[in-house]
Amino acid sequence: MKRHALVDLKLKSGDYPHQATVYRILDPLIAQHKQKTKVINPGSGSWMTVVTRDGQLLKADFSNQIIQCDHTKLDICIVDSDDNLLSDRPWLTTIVDTYSSCIVGFRLWIKQPGSTEVALALRHAILPPKGVTIKPRPIRLCGACYAEEPYHRIEWQYKEKIKCDRHQLSLLTKCTNCETPFPIPADWELGECTHCSLPFAKMVKRQKIY
Repeated sequence: MKRHALVDLKLKSGDYPHQATVYRILDPLIAQHKQKTKVINPGSGSWMTVVTRDGQLLKADFSNQIIQCDHTKLDICIVDSDDNLLSDRPWLTTIVDTYSSCIVGFRLWIKQPGSTEVALALRHAILPPKGVTIKPRPIRLCGACYAEEPYHRIEWQYKEKIKCDRHQLSLLTKCTNCETPFPIPADWELGECTHCSLPFAKMVKRQKIY
């Protein structure tokens, strides 16, 4: 560094900063860059970390804690009703749960996405379909689904929903061991009963076939 200043740039002593000053400024930037390279991508571990635009690290310890939005221009073409090929390719906006890497909402549109498409994708992720009523209590659970992907499904709270359509099992509303009602999904950090510590995934053994 000193040789570059004296020989290549032909600077005199005092015209360039001391190497200790340079490293004092560079060291935090180097450490930040190394930290970014260690960030786990979705789907590759039991916990996930994302980096915000300002460099802040956010760790997801359970589902529905952190969600991410992603825009992808699809490699497909669209034709209209008259079989005319449209010049624009569609965009897919997805809402992804960081912990489980599951897509919880999406929006497909022909134009480049903006804040409107993000809002509509979030609406699709959060709100039930039109005409369906949400029943917030009791909190329901399918142990078989949770064993496959550890997160709460919004469809479990549909008012008319009493079984899991995927596994044809009745939905649970309390622990199969101690009969403690399930807490809200935000408190499912450990994925187990808050009273007796029975894992949600093991409750499938006592779910009734519907």
